[in-house]
Parts: sequence; structure tokens; C-alpha cells
Amino acid sequence: MGASTISERPAVLCGDVLPLDRTRAFAKARFDDRLDPGDRGRFRAAVAALFHRVGLDPVFCSIEPSQLRPNADRPSHLAGRLGGRLATLAMAPVAAPPKLCPMTNAAPIAARGTAGGKGRTMDEQAQNGEQEKQIEELVEQLDENRIDRRELVRRASALGVSAAAIGAALTRVEAAAAQDGAGTEQAEQGENAMTEGTAANTLAQLSDDLAAAVELAGAAVVTVNARRRMPASGIVWSADGLIVTANHVVEQDEEITVGLPDGRTVPAALVGRDPGSDLALLQAEATGLTPAPRAESPARIGHFVLAVARPGPSGAMASFGVVSTVGGAWRTPVGGTVEGFVRADVAMLPGFSGGPLVDARGTILGLNSSTLGRGGGLTVPTAAIDKVVAALRSHGKVRRGFLGIGAQAARLPAALVAANKLAKEQGLLVVSVEPESPAERDGLLIGDVIVALNGETVAEVEELQDRLTGDWVGQSLPVRVIRGGAPQELRVTIGERS
Repeated sequence: MGASTISERPAVLCGDVLPLDRTRAFAKARFDDRLDPGDRGRFRAAVAALFHRVGLDPVFCSIEPSQLRPNADRPSHLAGRLGGRLATLAMAPVAAPPKLCPMTNAAPIAARGTAGGKGRTMDEQAQNGEQEKQIEELVEQLDENRIDRRELVRRASALGVSAAAIGAALTRVEAAAAQDGAGTEQAEQGENAMTEGTAANTLAQLSDDLAAAVELAGAAVVTVNARRRMPASGIVWSADGLIVTANHVVEQDEEITVGLPDGRTVPAALVGRDPGSDLALLQAEATGLTPAPRAESPARIGHFVLAVARPGPSGAMASFGVVSTVGGAWRTPVGGTVEGFVRADVAMLPGFSGGPLVDARGTILGLNSSTLGRGGGLTVPTAAIDKVVAALRSHGKVRRGFLGIGAQAARLPAALVAANKLAKEQGLLVVSVEPESPAERDGLLIGDVIVALNGETVAEVEELQDRLTGDWVGQSLPVRVIRGGAPQELRVTIGERS
């Protein structure tokens, strides 16, 4: 490597500084032919002899050959290597040739203080104090991430701070960082341990709560034996033995038995059924049963829920899920109207139909049916069950009105709508009339357009079906139609759907 050029900064080498005010001369030397890389003593003596020859303090008499190599972490104006150029040295003359070190035949390092005496020592102390202040400022900047280590070394060298002071400062920084890292790691480990412990406790508590919910609900879930294949489940609706279950699992009207939570099996009678809502009501020959606790609030999307069942003598079973959909009144595939529904991603295992959907507290939200929903089971809410149960206890079935017509929606001419002050531009076109039906008996004809029933506008088939409730069965209601382009009003006695 070629010789480097001396800048205006003091030269730093192996922990020693040659101050700028002592820089007076330069020396160059090649040791290619004079040094044996394996002879450390000859190397030291050669360096000391060189300094003595030019009248300088032999401050480097203790350096090693490896220390002459440039190093990015130790800025130095002594750049070079053994077998090449020693480099350009910043040197200053001394008053008299110093004595050589008896061990290395070089001048001792202590000779550096002879020229300036006590005043020089005080100057060096002041300078060292200033350098310590400067290095501390640089360390603060390093801690604040305003500079990196390389920049700290560069600036410290420019300020004349010795390599030893720089190394000591970096050592302090590394020690502090290691201590902080250890403290942070311990804190993180403690925090992680607390978090893991809290998470474990939370999961354990949730598991216990769900198990308790199954136990509470299971006390009101029975086994329904009303078909040849696998039994299904039912819900205790009253303490006197009323059991609500799914209609499709009651395949026989007689020889029905119910398995109670206490292990007893008792006979039960069919009170009534409603295929439209897939609900059936049984009367078990037992009293003092535990009715299912009702949820105080309706299901909400995202709530944890459990499908609880008792499909056999082995005891209660459950599957876990989350409420995915909550809907309003809807018409079932078999023509019934149900006031609301709940869909949850619980597993509807064999025998689960007729059992309850319960919340995390163990209170029931409704009855599960695997046949009501298309593409998956649905839950009939408890409020809708209450209405069906009331109808089944009174009539053995849910009464629904019946006209006996086939109809489809049809758009009316704007002039006809305006002339007759109709609320909608659409009505129900009668396309068929069943023989001996209420519609035929009371004069409805094919081609009539029904626009209102009992004073309420109807423009869709679903609206007409919703209007024909069981409360209107046997009543004579006004039906407004458009016949031959003119409005007419008929009275029709509503029949009952069989």
C-alpha cells in the first residue's frame, strides 16, 4: 500500500497521539530489506532506531508488526504493512536524543514528558479533559441514533481523541447496550410469561363456561323415540311434560317414548304438528321436569353458541360454533311462515334435530332443524316457537287461511291505476280456481286481478299468503278486484288449509 498524506488532524496509532503542535517533519522508510517478519525484536528496534535518527520521541517502540496494517475501526495515519512502505509519520523534533529502552534498544515512552516539564503535563490534562467531554457528547449522539459508530470514530479522530479513549467509549456503549438488552429480554420474557398465563387462564375459563352451559341446557334436553331409525332430540317446554321437537323426526303418531335426563323413559302423546315450521308438540307422561331456560336477549351475529342434543342413552352431546346469520320473517319451502331464523356454523350431527341452540350461558335461543334451511340447518327462535306451541295446544295444528286460487303478479295500465286511485301499479292475476274452494263458492273468476284483501293492498303472492292467517279462518272478508277493466268488490269467506 502506498503512503498516505498527513491531514490537519493529529495522527492516531496504537493508542498514541502525535499532536498537531508537535508535527514538524516527515519521514519515510521501507523495511522490505531490513526486517524479518518473524523477528519481532528486530522490528521494534528498527522502528525505535528510525525515530532516534530523525530526533523524535520513540512513541511506538511497543507496537507490533500487525498494528501497522490499516484498520477501519482504528483510524491511523500510519498506513502500510510489513514488507511495504511504513507510511508517512507525523513527527516532532526533540531537544536531545532520548535514551534507548534497554529491552528493545529504543527510547522509553516516559521520555515524551521531558521536553515540556510540568507545564506540558497540565496542558495534556486540560486537553484530556476536553477530549473526554467531546467523546461523551459523541456517545450521547450515538445513543440517540444521530450518528453511527463509524461516524463517532471519524469525528473523535478529527477532534484529536486517542484511539484508546475511543475504544474505551465504544466498550462502555457496548456494555450498556448489553445490559439494557438483558433487562429488556428479561422484561419481555416476564411479559410473555404473563401473557401466556393470562391466555391459558382465559381459554381454561372459556372451556369451563361452555361445559357449564352444556350441563345447564342438557338438563332440559330429552331423547325422542318417534321413528324407526336413530332417535332425535327434544326440548322440555314446561314442567308438566310438554316437549317441543322437530316435526320431521316424528314419523309416527303413536307408540312415542321420551328419554328423560334422569335416565327414565316415559310414554308421550302427539299433541300436534306444523310441517310449515317443522315443529311438533309432545305430551310426556311425566311432571316436575326442568324447562329449558330462555335467553334474555336474541342471538347476535358473532356470538358463541352450542347445539345441544341427546340422541340416545349415552347422554348429552354438543357442537360448538358461531352465529353467522340472524334473519326476520320468512316463508319455508313447504309454504309455512316463520317469524325469524338463526343460522350458526354448528355441526348438525345425526339426532341433533329437535335439540336447542344455546348461548354461552346455557340459555336457549331456539330449536334446531336440519331440514328447514337450504344448504344447511336453521334454528327457529323461541318467540316463534311460542306462537306455534300456542296454536298446537289449541287446535293441534297451525291454522292458515285458504282461498283456493292460483295467482301471479301482473302490471296494471297506468290509466286504470289513475282512474281507480290504486295504491300500486301491480296486482295479482287469478290464473286458476280450485273446485269447491272458497274462491269458487264466492265468485272469483280466472282473469280477475286482486288488488286488495280486507282493505290492505296486495301486489305479490307472498303478501297474499301473509294476509291469510289462521285468525281469519271462517271470516267473510272484502276482496277488491279489477274485472273487465272496472273495479269490483266481492266478499269471500276464508277457508282453512288442510
